Amino acid sequence: MHHCIDATIPATAPDTAGDATGEAQDESVVRDLASGAGYALSYSSSSNAFNGIHAQQVWPTSTPSLTAPLSSVAFGGMPTSVDPGQNVAAAGRLGGGV
Repeated sequence: MHHCIDATIPATAPDTAGDATGEAQDESVVRDLASGAGYALSYSSSSNAFNGIHAQQVWPTSTPSLTAPLSSVAFGGMPTSVDPGQNVAAAGRLGGGV
């Protein structure tokens, strides 16, 4: 991920990588205006622990990916979720945060 992370054109800072595996779809990158931290959000329909909606801080440091509550449930013994069909949305929180 590098969009709007480095204000220099061309970018001088290295790209940032997330820790999600499988297929990432419907990605969004958002910034917390209070702290300046950048977050990557995505959806995955993989049949492993990364199934569902995920969020991960990717700037200025990378943190482990978090799965949104109830974005994936077990059905027939397999993780199951519904593709949002659009970029994963995020909203700013009062006082900072995404």
